[in-house]
Amino acid sequence: MTLAAGMRLGAYEITGSLGAGGMGEVYRATDTRLEREVAIKVLPESVAADTHRIARFEQEAKTLAALNHPNIAHIHGLEQADGKTALVMELVDGPTLADRIAKGPLPPEEALGIAMQIADALEAAHGRGIVHRDLKPANIKLHSDGTVKVLDFGIAKALDTRTGLSGPQAPSLTTPAMTQAGVLLGTAAYMSPEQARGKAVDQRADIWAFGCVLYEMLTGQPAFGGEDVPTTLARVLANATELDSIPAMVSPDVRKAIELCLEKDPKKRLADIRDVRLAINGAFDTGSRATVGGGAARRPLWRRVLPVPAALVVGLGVAGLAVWAITRPGSPDLARFDMTPDGGVTVLTNARSAALAPDGKSIAYLVGGDAVAGGNLVLRRLDQLSSTVLVTLDQAGGVIQGPFFSPDGAQIAFMAGTAEQDLKRVSAQGGPVSTITKLPGLLRGASWGADGTIVFATNAPSTGLWRVRATGGEPESLTTPDPKSGALNHAWPEFLPDERAVLFTIVGASEEDSKIAVVSLATGEQRVLLQGGSSPRYSSPGHLLFARGGTLFAVRFDPARLNVLGDPAPVQEGVLTKGALGAAEASLAANGSLLYLSGAASRAERHLVWVDATGRETPLSIPPRDYDQVVLSPDGTHAALGIAGDRAVWISDLTRGTLERLPADLGAQEPSILFFSADGQRIASSAVQDGRQAVVWQAIDGTGGAEPLVTFDASVGAIRTAALSPDGTSFVPSVLRSTLDLGIASVDDPKSYRDFLATPAQEFGAAIAPDGHWIAYSSNDTGTYQVYAQRFPEGGGRLAVSIGAGVWPRWSADGSALSYMRLDGAALAGVTRVPVNGLETAAGAPTFGRPVDLFPWKYFAVANGIRQFDMTADGSRFLMITDPLGAQASRLVLVQNWSEELKRLVPK
Repeated sequence: MTLAAGMRLGAYEITGSLGAGGMGEVYRATDTRLEREVAIKVLPESVAADTHRIARFEQEAKTLAALNHPNIAHIHGLEQADGKTALVMELVDGPTLADRIAKGPLPPEEALGIAMQIADALEAAHGRGIVHRDLKPANIKLHSDGTVKVLDFGIAKALDTRTGLSGPQAPSLTTPAMTQAGVLLGTAAYMSPEQARGKAVDQRADIWAFGCVLYEMLTGQPAFGGEDVPTTLARVLANATELDSIPAMVSPDVRKAIELCLEKDPKKRLADIRDVRLAINGAFDTGSRATVGGGAARRPLWRRVLPVPAALVVGLGVAGLAVWAITRPGSPDLARFDMTPDGGVTVLTNARSAALAPDGKSIAYLVGGDAVAGGNLVLRRLDQLSSTVLVTLDQAGGVIQGPFFSPDGAQIAFMAGTAEQDLKRVSAQGGPVSTITKLPGLLRGASWGADGTIVFATNAPSTGLWRVRATGGEPESLTTPDPKSGALNHAWPEFLPDERAVLFTIVGASEEDSKIAVVSLATGEQRVLLQGGSSPRYSSPGHLLFARGGTLFAVRFDPARLNVLGDPAPVQEGVLTKGALGAAEASLAANGSLLYLSGAASRAERHLVWVDATGRETPLSIPPRDYDQVVLSPDGTHAALGIAGDRAVWISDLTRGTLERLPADLGAQEPSILFFSADGQRIASSAVQDGRQAVVWQAIDGTGGAEPLVTFDASVGAIRTAALSPDGTSFVPSVLRSTLDLGIASVDDPKSYRDFLATPAQEFGAAIAPDGHWIAYSSNDTGTYQVYAQRFPEGGGRLAVSIGAGVWPRWSADGSALSYMRLDGAALAGVTRVPVNGLETAAGAPTFGRPVDLFPWKYFAVANGIRQFDMTADGSRFLMITDPLGAQASRLVLVQNWSEELKRLVPK
């Protein structure tokens, strides 16, 4: 019986159909216990009614459920109810590879990127003795972030090896002549000859299917297609593999790999998926074949240019250098190398994560840590077999972001520090770290000139470019944004070759509003070159590159006259581009090589989710945006939200799923969202009024303007957070001077501000207890951020709350618990809750119990002192912002001789 939307199967509520086939019908469903979406595969009645087959299926399903790999769709378990047996699986959204192939052949680069992820999945499964048996494009999903997911691992075997199933896409095929022991399992067009003959199969059957899938991606046609199943099987058993349909631009190494995968005799076929990688890398080349397009025989490019093994074992996570060469007409030496370290590059939220040395022979990147704190700074030399950790998070003081090289490649500079940020440098050979200068904010790009000058930018509001000597000193302002033109700040500077001028981005409210510009170092004159884009780079001879929507564009450019010539053309898709500031993860070397992190642009991709104390998520039906702040109303029905780069407060009715922008003018910078009024009808935020920082009220229905609460003196550079007292008469802001301090102000007196806690340390994230007599906050006065409580408003009587590092405390409404975000080094690690006793006694001091860790952190956060999560009054749920970059499967790609490709794509 077909299941309709709204029907239940045990704990699962059906919400729609996903398709049907020989293995059963598949539905989208909601797990009502864990409140998550899943895929339900309801097995055919012939299977569900057979107790022996179900017992076997349960045993196989246990093995399959143990597979845990980013490229394998996970099996959650079995559900048996109402006479039905269903397999509960991870729901993977996105088209199948079959859908993609239906649009035509894939470009070789895209096909090989997908193939490598399929190979990763097969290697993980084969390592546990699991053979897929039904690998085909319809069982491969393509997620929008570039991740490939292989579905239905081992399900064909789990369903049975005795009785066949039939259907138009029959994964299990039988003929009357077959014996019980010789049943076919698989789909005809991707079935190995031994499968087609009903013989026992092993992982070599998957390698055959892998070759079929790669062939089909490159040609758009099945390797062994037929009008019907018998014809297809006959071609599988009899026909030789035809490779003439593979495009000429595809590397001979890839052709050879497909040929070796499709050997009909399994004894001659590649026996291990790792052998397939080697074949793609040219390891089985005889050295006698000619290059594509004619010419003398030559050694594979990777052997001539990059003498490293294909499976490179290195310390600290760089294990596995999968290499492939793709040759294109007009640029025979173009080659792409997957440089992704084991465990991946740490993908930062807005800063850059990797850099290519000017000579193209070294790569600096971050590993470990998280999207906020960055990771350890690692150097990978292309002529060596190991990587080198240059700086750890502990050495840097908590945060490492934005590495970039000196012109000679001998040194690497980077941002370091948590509460205060420094520009630091280290030798590429390793050694001590030295400080260049203090930074006024988080690093947003830098370029190191041959004369020893560094030009850099930060995210500090309304700031432009700065320059400083690499040997150290005070930075000098180079540019100042014009807020009247819509500029938020300047970012991503890059010296032109003669170093008389610097390219940079004029950051607007969106990528479309941003501009590519150039400034003369001699005169300070600025010129806008292009509208819409970010992260400019110069490529010799005569090309200006920039990022727009996850794609690199190039336009001819005269560096002497600083003129753009002609129209931009797309030259490289799939470059990871981050946030409204538009950080594009791409860098160029003087030898014409390109390094980039693959992935889609992340702007407008963050979602809001409820998370309970166990970590169970419930998505909200709020439109996705580039959210970077969230504050809940007292009753939990509304949220005030910040959107990166937007100079306004947004209000969402969480019960209705609405999202509205409040119209009040808050000045020329993105506001910090502070707190709701006690009745939830107004929202307080920071604003810039008459050039000074202020806290203002707005009605959440959008009526009226911004009503000033407090205006601060010129010593206050920003307001980060604030907490309202339980009686609604006063609030505690965190103000930025040279450090973050806590103050007190009355909501009725614009001139009432006074300091509450002003020390050389950083204090922020205050929360006032429900009795109004105690305040919790974060401070790093011991060298590590911890959570403390003090008497309020008189101060004193400080008590330690957190055990270990922690930030962002929140009281429950009844005062029985206090939650905070625990830290692992400088990175957010999860949510912790502490029981509280004695808060109801005004004269006494509360006591804090032993902290209990709740769920781990995997959500958006930026170390800028503003609130990026909130908690309901009863402490049962947390409102979080998802972090698409944290989960993104980005790959580090090196393209050698890319400048030759650039000449072809941007003709004169």
